[in-house]
Amino acid sequence: MGSIQCLPHYRRQSPEGTGIPYSPYYQANWEQQKGKFQKSEDIRKRFGRDVRVLQRDELIALLGKKTIEEEDKEERISEGRQPVLRRYISGTIKLRTHFKGKTVTARVKRDGTINYRGKIYLSPSQAAAAACKRRTCNGWSFWRYERAPGDWVPLNELRR
Repeated sequence: MGSIQCLPHYRRQSPEGTGIPYSPYYQANWEQQKGKFQKSEDIRKRFGRDVRVLQRDELIALLGKKTIEEEDKEERISEGRQPVLRRYISGTIKLRTHFKGKTVTARVKRDGTINYRGKIYLSPSQAAAAACKRRTCNGWSFWRYERAPGDWVPLNELRR
């Protein structure tokens, strides 16, 4: 009877000729990941970035220095943004447009701010973006104002 020869684990062939000695511990690295962590992400980069941000913030807090973003924000707040329509109007104006089969209305106050659905906007584009539920929209071509009774013209006509 022939004997069955069994090779020790370190003499078995490694898959795909990698040259790495066979070991049951290395087997998981040769095969694709399976199970509940198959679609998990490698969070090392994000963790490292978060740690660096926290360390930078702690250092700034200890030294009392302000970041460039904070200084820019303070300058903008102190200057205050003016409503865009302020220089073009003197009284209140009704705005309206037809969007997706519906009539959308807003009102420009005397100070140039636009009131749309109870919120105040400083530019026609911000109000138009809120009206059409998009990130951006050209409010100067979106809105129409009543120049004379029954004569609705694009808001862009104010700038001419």
